[in-house]
Amino acid sequence: MVLTCWPGVTGVVMALIMIIVVSSSFNSIREYCFEIFFFGHKLIPVFLLLILLHSSVSGVIMWQSNVNEHQPGCIMPSNDSFIATQWNVQTNFTAHRVAPLPSPHSICRSAPHFKRQAPETWLWLLLPLVLTLFDFIYRRVNAKSVELVDVLSYEGELVEIRMRTHALTVRPGQFILLRVPPVAFLEWHPFTVSKCPSALDSTLTVHVRVKGDWCIKLRKYFKECEESLDKSEHLVRIEGPFYSPLETINQFKLCYFVAGGVGFTPIAAFLHHFRDGEMEWNFCRLYVTWICPSVHHVRSFAALLDSVAARLWKMNKPDAFEFDIHITRITPSDEEWLLDLEKYSFVKSRVTISKPLWRTKLREMALRHPKSRIGLFCCGPDALSRNVKKCMKMSFKGNSTTFHFKQECF
Repeated sequence: MVLTCWPGVTGVVMALIMIIVVSSSFNSIREYCFEIFFFGHKLIPVFLLLILLHSSVSGVIMWQSNVNEHQPGCIMPSNDSFIATQWNVQTNFTAHRVAPLPSPHSICRSAPHFKRQAPETWLWLLLPLVLTLFDFIYRRVNAKSVELVDVLSYEGELVEIRMRTHALTVRPGQFILLRVPPVAFLEWHPFTVSKCPSALDSTLTVHVRVKGDWCIKLRKYFKECEESLDKSEHLVRIEGPFYSPLETINQFKLCYFVAGGVGFTPIAAFLHHFRDGEMEWNFCRLYVTWICPSVHHVRSFAALLDSVAARLWKMNKPDAFEFDIHITRITPSDEEWLLDLEKYSFVKSRVTISKPLWRTKLREMALRHPKSRIGLFCCGPDALSRNVKKCMKMSFKGNSTTFHFKQECF
């Protein structure tokens, strides 16, 4: 019976769409079956269009136009003689076995009349649909093709993608959407920029943690393209850049950055910008704690950290940048690579195989800078951000230091 009318058909289809959208929103689905999440949420515009069709059928909703003559709950007599008989009876209700008479206001004076309610749903959905369409067209028109310069694969599930851009302004801390048509023609994935284009080097770099089906296909595709002599033939598309809370790092004189794994990329973009002369060092103190699941994550940024520390030493600001690297897992092959860190003297002395004690670190920082305003930034897994934020609140007790917490989770 439900599927015999247009509102019933559209209602059932909308219910199925919502089931797909909700069930594909779980973390396990997003990480390991991203296509289901991606294409499932592409059904939302279809859902909105079905709402318009569902409510556009004239006559589904009706309203009574003669409420004064036919009040809700009134008695509708079957014929005129019934009305006359009821109003002429005056006495001895028991003898005549007639029920007490209703009040005149409870007698219907006419039959109910209904009019069709004009559809008004489009008034509420028109603006969201127009904005969604405008956003889709604007983003697709402003999407850019970039030239693939180089791809570096590191052990420990990390891929570095270097692209050459033209007339694209990117600030440290921002992120872009990346699409590689040979891997997935319609999928866009967000990545924080690890190196912004500069006057000296127009290369744009992102680091990709290989986790999930799309990232695995991406690494496989780039491995197949490594032997290609002309990498410029392999074009990728990007959208953006887009704003991120981590973009405000340089607004604080005292800053503490906590990174988990590939979450080091935002601060790496700031360090690249400083090393290339694109920005001044405005920090009184910059503290960085980096938790790495593997020593191979350090390989991609060891040269950068060493060069920034060396430049600050030449500027007579050796204490302006303090960083420590905590490696949580170690293998025999990692131990061999640790010996190669000797050429990076600044990095080698700051690498430890342990996990940081956040409450101790934040307490020491609060005692070191009393009555100060410190920007606390965290980029990494959600569990890391929650732990740091919890320890930050504990460090407030009995201390006048103010932490301004901002995070970016993945």
